[in-house]
Amino acid sequence: ATIGTYAFYEAKRASNIIVYNGVKEIGESAFENSTTLATSAILYVGSSSSSVLATIGKNAFKGCTMAKTIRVRAKTIGESAFHYCEKLQTLTIPDSVTKIDKKAFYACENLQTVKMSKNVKFIGESAFEYSDITEVKIPASVTTIEKNAFSYASWLTKIEVDEANANYKSVDGVFFDKDM
Repeated sequence: ATIGTYAFYEAKRASNIIVYNGVKEIGESAFENSTTLATSAILYVGSSSSSVLATIGKNAFKGCTMAKTIRVRAKTIGESAFHYCEKLQTLTIPDSVTKIDKKAFYACENLQTVKMSKNVKFIGESAFEYSDITEVKIPASVTTIEKNAFSYASWLTKIEVDEANANYKSVDGVFFDKDM
């Protein structure tokens, strides 16, 4: 099952979102500009740990300005999926996620804490640009970090890279490509 394109676009009184087993995709702009989501937008995909969304589509939750905490179980977080979720403060990216697409969390101005999945392979262009992340830990699984992924994250003071990462490293909290 799919929650279709623009299905709940600008649903101004939505408070929580619970996605049950059987839903495999949240379509493009499905909940875009649903500005009154409660302080915790909850995305559950049933009770089974094996039940995971394949994709959270482009702009799916873009402009959901009230959500402070988001729990996601998906394989791919699509382009601009949570763009301008300006009150978002805490994000846990579970092990189901392998791809964080371009601008997925762009301009989430209050986003301070990100717990990254140990299975993320791809962090897209401008994925966390204009956030308030203070530190980030890049897991060993990451093979690609595109340009501007953490640009204008003014509070970012520490970057750690798992020692087992074949592509990147950090020295004293500074990020490097291993080829350098």
